[in-house]
Amino acid sequence: MIAAVEEKVNALAGGDTKAMAALGDLGKKFPGSPFASDIEAGAGGLMAPVALVGVLAAISIPAFMKYKARSEEIESLDSLPTPMPEPQ
Repeated sequence: MIAAVEEKVNALAGGDTKAMAALGDLGKKFPGSPFASDIEAGAGGLMAPVALVGVLAAISIPAFMKYKARSEEIESLDSLPTPMPEPQ
């Protein structure tokens, strides 16, 4: 199944207009496959997971960068030598 889809996608990328219909036929040939459900969902059905991943990335990447900067700051403070106590 994967090799057949890859062949049709490469043909589509090469400009073969009949490859899209062939991809639809592959979805009908293997109805229980995830590829078939993607073909049935259409562009709108595929856009929802892409949008969800985009929203999660928009939230998590800046939070991770802030966490990383904070941890580097703390690590640099920990690497400073400790002052010696004053003799009494």
